[in-house]
This record gives sequence, C-alpha cells and structure tokens, in this order.
Amino acid sequence: MVKPRYLFMSMPQQPLLNAMRVIVDRYGLATQLGLALFVPTNWHQSLSDRHWEEDTPDLRERMLRAGGRVSAQAVAMMTLSQDPVPFGNRIDRHEEVLEWARSSCHEEEQVH
Repeated sequence: MVKPRYLFMSMPQQPLLNAMRVIVDRYGLATQLGLALFVPTNWHQSLSDRHWEEDTPDLRERMLRAGGRVSAQAVAMMTLSQDPVPFGNRIDRHEEVLEWARSSCHEEEQVH
C-alpha cells in the first residue's frame, strides 16, 4: 500500500521576493544559472514530510490542520508562470513540466 505524502509550497511575500531579486542581480546568479533559474514569480519553499526525521501521527495531523487553513486563492500558485522577464532568453518549459506531472500520475496509477 502506498503511504500518503504531504507537500506544501510557500511563496515569499513581495518585500522578501524583492530583496531576493536584489541579491540574485548583485551576484549575477541569473546569468550563471541560465535556464536552471525559475522566474521569480515561481520562487517557493517546499515543505514536505519526506524531510521529517520521524513520521508520527502527530506531525501528520499538524500538517493536515495547516493545510486546512490554506485559502483557495493560494492554490492558484500551482500555475507556472509563462513570463520570461527579467531573465531575457529563458524559455519557459511549463508544458514539459505539466506533461511530466500527468505521466507520473498515470504511471503511479498503473503500479497499483
């Protein structure tokens, strides 16, 4: 039986995002990383149970309670940005990512 997994992605508020972009620009990270750097509108922090030292019912319950407080508006963040600005020639691969996600879900269904 497959065990459920929990994943949240938190997005930085605009002031923090602006400060992060200053650092990225200051150190030329956009140039160094090229296509590997996500557009700033997609910057996030992943919060997942796979990083917990112990997977206890208490931790799972706390994660579920936190998830119950997420507003429907926040769910819109799952849509990948297609805006390549300010990183110039970056080609957004959102269709490729969505196709991978669809095929991964399909493969998991076949395993059961």
